[in-house]
Amino acid sequence: MTFPYPTMTRTQTQSKGVSRRSARSGFTLMESLVAVAIAAMTGAALLYAVSGSLTTSEALSERAIAQGIAGMVLDEISIAKYAEDVSSLDQWPLGPHTSEGPLRSTFDDIDDFNGYEMKPPVDAWGIPLGTGNGAGGARDSDLVVREDLLSDWRVTIDVIYVDDDNPAVALGPGITSNTRVVEVNVYIDRSAGATLVATARRVFANIHQNL
Repeated sequence: MTFPYPTMTRTQTQSKGVSRRSARSGFTLMESLVAVAIAAMTGAALLYAVSGSLTTSEALSERAIAQGIAGMVLDEISIAKYAEDVSSLDQWPLGPHTSEGPLRSTFDDIDDFNGYEMKPPVDAWGIPLGTGNGAGGARDSDLVVREDLLSDWRVTIDVIYVDDDNPAVALGPGITSNTRVVEVNVYIDRSAGATLVATARRVFANIHQNL
């Protein structure tokens, strides 16, 4: 006795073919979990890269501002006399007289700036930087910087005697010379401690006939 082979309609054949292809093209649970993990790691890496870029940009911006402040202060000091008069060419200790200060606009010689500190940074008339017009007055309100921009910034000024032949060598307490170095440091006082953002130095030599 012979048995006829089972027959299958075209529709049934196509249906089985589709179901087989669907089974092959689908994702297993493990594959889905791996894909999610890879996507998460990629996203974390991108966020880390963006965060690092923003931090770097902020640090560069702070450094540029700090260097500008230090340079401005040094330029201000540069127009002052080396000493009050000939008798104070080798003055010790360095610092302002009792009649000078607290505003820098009253300082008339270099040694007056020694030990000066300001937080937040101010101009020679005591006006916070970014709000003054550079002449002892206030600038237009539309041009004033954000109030908290420099609130944690601090500037210190030190004037020291150095070796006449090698200004890189600082002299000890009480030892004077004909050469002084002015150093301006700009810090940002953060919760974790003070961060030195910029340092600028300038050498000043004593020339008697210019006093």
